[in-house]
Amino acid sequence: MQGSQILDALSRGILAQKWHWYCWHAQNYNNGTVTAFFNELMGSLSRIDIAMPGSADLFARRITSIASGFKNQSDYDQLQQILAEIHVLLKLVAYPWPDGTTIDYAAAIAAGAPDVEALVRAPGLDLAVEVKSPRIREWRNKMGAGIEAVGRATPLGSLEITTFPKDNAVKDAIASADVKFRSLRGSHPDLLGVLVLIWDGLMYEPISALLNPGSGLFTSNSFDPEMRTFDSVDAALIVPHLSALIEGPGNRDFRFTEGTFQWASTPVPPFVTNPASPRFAKVADMLRVLFGAEDQAALDGPHYSATDLVIWIDTTEGKSQ
Repeated sequence: MQGSQILDALSRGILAQKWHWYCWHAQNYNNGTVTAFFNELMGSLSRIDIAMPGSADLFARRITSIASGFKNQSDYDQLQQILAEIHVLLKLVAYPWPDGTTIDYAAAIAAGAPDVEALVRAPGLDLAVEVKSPRIREWRNKMGAGIEAVGRATPLGSLEITTFPKDNAVKDAIASADVKFRSLRGSHPDLLGVLVLIWDGLMYEPISALLNPGSGLFTSNSFDPEMRTFDSVDAALIVPHLSALIEGPGNRDFRFTEGTFQWASTPVPPFVTNPASPRFAKVADMLRVLFGAEDQAALDGPHYSATDLVIWIDTTEGKSQ
């Protein structure tokens, strides 16, 4: 499926629903106008489908099927997850892989296999990529003024904490990816397993969930009640691209990129390697080459740091924000 075939399928499927988050784009297409978002979606799925035949049809079916009610927030979250997958896959298939490389998507890998977003099999490399986009916009709408607890080392009763850690979402994503990668390693023993977290600019949140000395999931003081090491997850890559995935479908101006799926060069996406993994050195080199990412430990700035607390200040009114 290529080009206008993709938009035909999307528009037909969306307009067959009582209501869909993308109905405005489908209606415009049906009336002869291709919106910027639909144009990007068509181009991105076309490029992905060349490397992963059949994936455009799968994406179109998934997108059109998510329509359970008027402005249902759960639907929005599921669509955001799909856009996150497209964003990462677009970067993955754009790499100049050597001859003989195959890239499989979800169900195309094998019957009953874990539904990772991509399994790359290239000369000298087997790579599994899992993508997660937590409900960050919902969290931001609920953020309280004042003190944000980023890790779990600070006793809850010691301060008037207004925003609590979002680390359970990171733990759930890590745990899910760990199970999937371990299963795939049965047939691909040298597999590299990378979890990609699509986040906003507050990257210190997932970094702290992984590396905070008092509670980080990749430390000996992990808050995970089972004290799992998640050693099948070789690294977590944090991509600060959420705003573009919100602005694009909403037909609004972009803040940090020029398009919904453009891979911005700044800020540099950080990765966090898992010290429990025996493959952390190899996965670090691969992430630098493939995604233009850098080790969190080598990056400067508060958004790249593991921390305990953040105090939000509104400098215009002299109040906490």
